[in-house]
Amino acid sequence: MKLFSRSITGLAGGILVLGALATISYLSALGNQQGGGAMGMAGGGIAMMAGGMGGMGMGSGAPSGSMPKEIVIPWEKPVGPPPSWLALKGTTNEREDVIRSKLNDRMDIEEKAAALSAVMEFIADHLDVPIIIDDKALESENITPEEPITFKRSDARVRDILVQVLEPLQLTYRIHLEAVVITSKKTSANEMRFYDLSAFLPDNSLITDLLSGIQNMVAPDSWIDAGGTSAMRTVGSMLVVSAPYETHLEIERFLQEVSKQPVGNMKPRAFVERATPKPAESEKPAEKPKAN
Repeated sequence: MKLFSRSITGLAGGILVLGALATISYLSALGNQQGGGAMGMAGGGIAMMAGGMGGMGMGSGAPSGSMPKEIVIPWEKPVGPPPSWLALKGTTNEREDVIRSKLNDRMDIEEKAAALSAVMEFIADHLDVPIIIDDKALESENITPEEPITFKRSDARVRDILVQVLEPLQLTYRIHLEAVVITSKKTSANEMRFYDLSAFLPDNSLITDLLSGIQNMVAPDSWIDAGGTSAMRTVGSMLVVSAPYETHLEIERFLQEVSKQPVGNMKPRAFVERATPKPAESEKPAEKPKAN
């Protein structure tokens, strides 16, 4: 592997979809505690499953002739500062946070038949960040660090420059061990990340909309339902995503923008009213007799 004195890395790859557990089914037959329900998420194409076997979608389904109802489950907000993916700071590795921030810096670049290694070294020097080229990964694409690169951009973000230089070669980048690593799309490992949605959502009432929004707006062709390899699933308030590095960056941006809404806008009245079980006739209080 080649390490430049100052350099950068990125990561991409396929993702194994685990599915999306978006809501919890309310079974009209309360005695069937091992039942489950499954339904398609409108517009999102993500399978939502709930019920028996720990919410893994392995239950028998709701009783015939009845429709599972959605119920609102309040979430407790985590104690402490906001998570790094929401605050863009304070992660366990602050140096990698700095690298992510520097990838948004803008620069001018013009190269004519320059070696790939020379282009990466130029970018590394500009950012004062280490860039590593994974020689074995490049070899799998029949590419060497001396691959000629002709490229010109003005006032462009570094992350965009990296993508435009590397994609035609079937290469990508990822941040790993406080450096930017240049690797192939085939050999780059997927990243599994965890997003505790209770950091900004008061309950589970927006899970369906949130997952649908991510699947349709963030790298829509990369999810399993679209023939890709990315996947996501919720476990309680935790959103678990297996996806390439760049997809995670876009998911973080999506969640940051959604979280800027007032909390009151995040609890649709229609959902809450629909989700609240109505008391049975036998449970209704008896009417007081009218006075003569």
